[in-house]
Amino acid sequence: MRNHGHWNSEGSYFLMKFDSPPRAIGELQEEYDRDVDIVRTGFSKIFSHPEYDCTLEDELQPPAYREEVKQMLTTGRKKERKFEYKTGLPYNPFRF
Repeated sequence: MRNHGHWNSEGSYFLMKFDSPPRAIGELQEEYDRDVDIVRTGFSKIFSHPEYDCTLEDELQPPAYREEVKQMLTTGRKKERKFEYKTGLPYNPFRF
């Protein structure tokens, strides 16, 4: 690798994490480009990943022990409301 008019065959790497405004990156790049001890520079933005709630332990349980399945079973077991004719007769007069 060649930089500042010299060939370099050995080197060391280092990683530095810091917070800075975006405008300061250009100034840092210029300063590091002028430094003869630094052969190559690079800047990258670290994106924060959203936090997730891990539900794997709940999902690996048998269906009988899962809360979601229990809720589905209770809604499925609800009895249907039967129609009341309110005619006062002990039988259905509309059924032939």
